[in-house]
Amino acid sequence: ISSLIMFAAVLVLYRGFFARSKPHWWEVGVVGVLTGASLYISPYTFTFLGCVIGVSCVWFFVTRDYVRAIRTMYTGIIALVLLIPFFINYIELRASDGFAELAMRQGLITDHRPILSIWLIIMLGCAIFLWPKVYAKSRTFFIVMIAVLWILTNQHVLTGLILHPSHYHWYITKPLLSVMLGMYAAFLLRYFFKRQYLRIGIAIAILFVL
Repeated sequence: ISSLIMFAAVLVLYRGFFARSKPHWWEVGVVGVLTGASLYISPYTFTFLGCVIGVSCVWFFVTRDYVRAIRTMYTGIIALVLLIPFFINYIELRASDGFAELAMRQGLITDHRPILSIWLIIMLGCAIFLWPKVYAKSRTFFIVMIAVLWILTNQHVLTGLILHPSHYHWYITKPLLSVMLGMYAAFLLRYFFKRQYLRIGIAIAILFVL
């Protein structure tokens, strides 16, 4: 369920905020609601989507794309409104007598050593230097998502609190890597096989194997 929410939000975010110059208001609402709701299912999905919204907003402001920047801000505001019940419960939880013992059972450890992800290095290198022109509109979006994964897997360098980075690796990095590989496979099929029925047949064969 968390993956469905994440990819639904990512798809709407890309199509509305990166593929077009001006996102529709319903896209602003959908991304905001999905991001806020994701915290009640998976903190990893929520932190990823939340950081993607934040970094995207900064990027739009830096590039002076104020229409998309402001609508991205509205997306974040909608997500924050949906978090009000969560924070109320969290405040009550911290006031509980058993909170200290509960925190010790979560398996959280303290460390400041950075984590180097080979896959993120490869993905970033491909997005910057080997990105097909046919996918030009999505290039910045993938760079933003990869940058967010760098931030999330190394946030403990500043905070000292490791939030199980393997969850980001398996549930977000690997699926995004698979999406990128699929895009490269589609590009190569178009390049080497000019006849559409051949491309469709090969794609069906690959999907059947998967």
